[in-house]
Amino acid sequence: AIRNNMGDVSAKDGSQETLVNLCASFTGIAILSTLDDNAYPWQLFLFFTCLHLFANYCAVRALHLVSFNAARLMLVLQAYMVSEIAPTPQSVNLKEPIILNTGLT
Repeated sequence: AIRNNMGDVSAKDGSQETLVNLCASFTGIAILSTLDDNAYPWQLFLFFTCLHLFANYCAVRALHLVSFNAARLMLVLQAYMVSEIAPTPQSVNLKEPIILNTGLT
């Protein structure tokens, strides 16, 4: 981002999302035009849904946020109480729960 400008980040995200949606539309049309009427639609749906969820998980895991939310604040405070050293944003982000605050990282 340009000088930590969240507006710039949001604009870039929007343009990337538009390109991905366009590519996905073309890919979907190509796949549907090559399939028979009932050739594995639910299997393809399940496969692409899982692929989409995995890609989103990887994208969120790649973020290294420096601001606090409740989960990150608790992780920082717990680490500081144990070692009296503030952890880096990268180490906190690796421990932060992603999936509905279940502790799954």
